[in-house]
Amino acid sequence: FLPGEVTGEKLVNGQSSSTSYVGDVVTYTIRLNHTKGTGEWTGSIKDKLPENMSYQAGTTTFNGSAVKDEDVWKEGTLTVPNVTVNDTNETAEVTFKAKINKEALGKTVKNKAEATPNTPTDPNDPNNPNTPDIPEVPSKVVPSAGKLATEKTVYDKDGNSVGNQKVKVGDIIEYRINAKNTEGAETIVNNVKVSDEIPAGLSYQAGSLKVTMPDGSTKGLSDEQVNGQTLATGDLGSLKGG
Repeated sequence: FLPGEVTGEKLVNGQSSSTSYVGDVVTYTIRLNHTKGTGEWTGSIKDKLPENMSYQAGTTTFNGSAVKDEDVWKEGTLTVPNVTVNDTNETAEVTFKAKINKEALGKTVKNKAEATPNTPTDPNDPNNPNTPDIPEVPSKVVPSAGKLATEKTVYDKDGNSVGNQKVKVGDIIEYRINAKNTEGAETIVNNVKVSDEIPAGLSYQAGSLKVTMPDGSTKGLSDEQVNGQTLATGDLGSLKGG
């Protein structure tokens, strides 16, 4: 008599790892594979839902059939009993879906499942079924793409708005281009660049190009980013939403 032997695997969206966004609903798969020629393995599968994730009601299946939540879920932990694999039924598979909450942003969410044989494991008894090691699956949660909106305003040398007003020849005016990520705090716009055409009849004033960063700090930019009447900055960084 050979003891039952199984190997285990855990997948997220069919892969061993994932890169996900806040609000994504991911599918977890836990699979036990029987080692052909060994005895029958009977036990349970257990999986504690990671922090910052919400189980999606009614999404649990066992070997392709729906399972009632009240039968297998309790306080964020999944327990599927009476799992049997053998030479005839070689694979057992559990799936469920979970949503990534905003608190997971910038973190790697790790999920680890366990499979425990009904017969107590005794490392000194080779006839006891083994307890397979099921590798954890990580999901790196990154910001999703934001949306950039810009607004252009014009001021006199004293900082007074002169939009749609008359100005005199020789006046120095200041254009301000404000860029903002209008989406939620879980988003980001990377590699922000600003371009603009200076109207005919106006002359760029050397040394006046500057940028104010999201943290309020201001720094000057090179005059080389103005070519004739065309402004084209380099990469100014990223803008988070919210």
